[in-house]
Amino acid sequence: PPDWATSPSAYLAFGDTYATEIEFARARGWPVMVLAGGHMHFLHEPATVAQRVLDLEAAMAVDELQR
Repeated sequence: PPDWATSPSAYLAFGDTYATEIEFARARGWPVMVLAGGHMHFLHEPATVAQRVLDLEAAMAVDELQR
């Protein structure tokens, strides 16, 4: 959708391969976390990835409260 990037969002990157996407997210003020890993990292460390998703959700909630 045309306005997708204006919605509250967060970004979890698996490694620095996604530097362009990380910068895109940061430029929009989204919470960003980077885990050392590759494209399918969630298959290697599912619990860690799930926790980071929850951490990002919590960061979004804090950002919303501060607005």
